[in-house]
Amino acid sequence: MAYSELIKNFSKIREYISQFFIYGFKSRNEYDSKSARSYDNERRRIESWLGDYMSFRQNSDGKNVFFAVDSRSIPSNPLYNAFKGKSFTSNDITLNFCILDMLVDCDVLSAGEIAEKLSNEYFSAFENGVELDLSTIRKKLKEYEKLGILKSRKQGSIKSVTLLDKAENIEKLKESAKRFDSHLWGVSSGDDRSLDHVEMTVFVGDNEEYIINRLEREKRNGKIIPVDSHHFKFVADVYDAVEMLPWIRTFTGRITNLTSTNSTMVETFNEDLKAMQFMYGGDENAVQ
Repeated sequence: MAYSELIKNFSKIREYISQFFIYGFKSRNEYDSKSARSYDNERRRIESWLGDYMSFRQNSDGKNVFFAVDSRSIPSNPLYNAFKGKSFTSNDITLNFCILDMLVDCDVLSAGEIAEKLSNEYFSAFENGVELDLSTIRKKLKEYEKLGILKSRKQGSIKSVTLLDKAENIEKLKESAKRFDSHLWGVSSGDDRSLDHVEMTVFVGDNEEYIINRLEREKRNGKIIPVDSHHFKFVADVYDAVEMLPWIRTFTGRITNLTSTNSTMVETFNEDLKAMQFMYGGDENAVQ
């Protein structure tokens, strides 16, 4: 159940979220600048919002907390849940609706003009009229500018703001993003967005259909081609084949052939096998 208590200073909880999300390798004792109680309180608060995406890893230093999020399997960024815990004032709500409403009909307004409209056209409609000073309105406008809701321009000594519209070519941008995603394995698009062709043939023994199922489940933008009853080829064109190495390594011992137009990826894989053989010994033919 989510915490009902709202947070006024969001920076502390934001710091913990970034530590869990970006790094995820610190144990409780390694948060040196925070007290143990503060860590426990904030961790429980974050877990109440984002528990479905939190995981734990136990090692000699203690339990490490981290977020396990696959952007390909979720429709939206789950971190927005944290913002539900941020406190706000009645002025925040009032200015949010009134300022955005007036800017729909007015292309450009200065902070002074907004203050005048708020007083004459909005607050005057209430019995107990609200009075806000100009500095409060300027702070709110600056906040919206940082969030990308408004943009400002200066004419002489007067600074005006205007509401940012939805991109006119949004459908074109969506289609472009879809095409871009079709060759994205993880997050890297390479230096020039050229494509690396990758082919990996995997051996599948009798009664090992689960290997085929796994290939189908994890192929992302690749495809699986049966070679014969015991060999299946994974084929993909991606922006950065090196990014696939952690996944490819999980088939070590089953790979009968691995090729790519990105020679660095294949060389790295083979060098890693040689290093592993040197350290642990064993069969020389991990790639059969």
